[in-house]
Amino acid sequence: MEKSSKIGCLKKIETSANQKRGRASFDTASCYVNGKGYAIIKMRLTHLEIPDEPVFDIRDEEEIAIICHPEDVDIPEVYALRKDFSTELPHSNAKPFTRPISLCI
Repeated sequence: MEKSSKIGCLKKIETSANQKRGRASFDTASCYVNGKGYAIIKMRLTHLEIPDEPVFDIRDEEEIAIICHPEDVDIPEVYALRKDFSTELPHSNAKPFTRPISLCI
């Protein structure tokens, strides 16, 4: 990965961390730039605020991927990476594939 791509990717991770809400945080993050120049950030979210009796199986810790366009002209895409993550969430985006689940955030 080019040094400038790595720096841009790390800035995106820092921005994501600064924009967190509530008590949620993340404990691991990695980033790489694919062949098309998209920054792909993978992180484990922790301390998520889950209702006492959730309708959908959202866990206290979830792994996600955030895909960012090289020039930030597209809205970043967020995907839930857990293999058994619910496919029936009301706030998910329709995609031509089933998994990973594209989250509407």
